[in-house]
Amino acid sequence: MAGFTSGDGSFYTTIRENKDLKLGFRIEIGFSITQHSRDLILLENFISFFNCGRLKKDNRNPVHYFIVSNVQDITEKIIPFFQEYKILGVKSEDFND
Repeated sequence: MAGFTSGDGSFYTTIRENKDLKLGFRIEIGFSITQHSRDLILLENFISFFNCGRLKKDNRNPVHYFIVSNVQDITEKIIPFFQEYKILGVKSEDFND
């Protein structure tokens, strides 16, 4: 899993407008792994492996995404996993940030 993340994964933050909030925006965090659509079964297994997440199809390219955006899942499942099984390369810096 750490290898997939090193190659095709990302940790990200997104700022979304939300006029219902006092500041007018909210910040979301997420984790994703991208794979070619022919590997959809592999991505489905990521959901089983982490016991969280969802799949999203890219409408412009033949790829699917395994996405975890629930903060509790990220803090209780994703982060502890990668603290034990280290990501190599540049993406390790994204995780450490």
